[in-house]
Amino acid sequence: MFMRRKESRKICLLLLLASIAACKTTGGFNRRIGKNTSRRIRGSDDVYPTAPAVVGEAAAGKNVMRVTVNGDLCGPRQAPNQACVAATICEPSSDKCQTINNLLLDTGSVGLRLFASLVTLKLPPVTAGGGNLAECIGFADQSSEWGPVVRADVKLAEEPAVTIPIQLIDANYAKAPGPCSSSQSVPDISPQQTGFNGILGVGLFPRDYPPVSVVTDSPYYACTENNCTQIISESAVLNPVAALPTDNNGVIIKLPLVGPGGATSATGTMLLGIGTQENNQPTGMTAYPVGYPGIFTTQFTPYSTRPVSSFIDSGSNHLVVPSLDTLPLCDSEHTFVCPQGVQDFSAKMIASGGNPSGNVDFKVANAASLLNSENLVFATLAARGTEGLANVFDWGLPFFFGRSVAIGFEGKKSTIGKGIYWAY
Repeated sequence: MFMRRKESRKICLLLLLASIAACKTTGGFNRRIGKNTSRRIRGSDDVYPTAPAVVGEAAAGKNVMRVTVNGDLCGPRQAPNQACVAATICEPSSDKCQTINNLLLDTGSVGLRLFASLVTLKLPPVTAGGGNLAECIGFADQSSEWGPVVRADVKLAEEPAVTIPIQLIDANYAKAPGPCSSSQSVPDISPQQTGFNGILGVGLFPRDYPPVSVVTDSPYYACTENNCTQIISESAVLNPVAALPTDNNGVIIKLPLVGPGGATSATGTMLLGIGTQENNQPTGMTAYPVGYPGIFTTQFTPYSTRPVSSFIDSGSNHLVVPSLDTLPLCDSEHTFVCPQGVQDFSAKMIASGGNPSGNVDFKVANAASLLNSENLVFATLAARGTEGLANVFDWGLPFFFGRSVAIGFEGKKSTIGKGIYWAY
């Protein structure tokens, strides 16, 4: 989601160790940065022609999840560069199941989160602290999600179901704590508001929040009737992929190449597991170990000779680059950039510890020309970092197009390394 409103109560965790000031309301790993626009923006009279859909290489296997960017797995209210998947949930140890599509595929967060209004099943609550467990989680775009934590059987692709805690997003559940209130954040209220039915977070960690030693750092609450008390909880919303019996050491996301002017939609795959099956061998990939909580550095030479903190996030629908005079803002209402024509850039990714490193070539086009077209999928869409993200490089969804990108989970080994790492 785009940056909006004033900053709320901050729990910065170790994210700030890498000079990131984009603190969350609660939660340490969630960095969804979204749409940044209502679609039409000023900045150019040029419009790219409508381009056909692009489809990547198909894959078969029990561990293959189909991904569409603004395609049939997404909802009717489609926003630029929204990567969507589907998942099935069931009542535990039951054949009562429900498949929900239009789930935002997010490598910058962890866990399955669904709008409660869409769930027709009776899912048992997770109890803790003498009440029912609830969570208040925030994102870098200043949105927040509040609601109960319940237990469900989760099925991904044709993998065995895993029984794990998930979150139901329900802004009316009990009384939302301050960080998830409308005075301190922009609560996610409904699919109509957000454009998605939920989030499938497949980030670097097995659980959405690290163990904490002080209550004020916890996103969890014990609720009895309408009263909720912040607690430390051993129960946590879990990464569904990391919970699988096999194929649980990470994911590989493959999205097709998209031209500078974009496409109407794109179809790719997410492979569960890295090097665990014949179809998910990380051939030709280089692993980039990252520091907790998933940060490495990027040296963007036109901006500065000093590397800046960065991360890879499929939940960001654009690249976020540091301020650069050659990338002027489109208008005063948005942070999207509108250069003349298509500009070529290169930046160096540097792993935690300084090795390995490698150059990434990318293009940035005029955002107004892109967003005012009929296309919805863009590999050249970028915005300027502001406020807490002014010195951050966010490799958002445009980075994924034309690449195979692997996310190696914490503590899990594969043929190219031990997590946590990104690889491409």
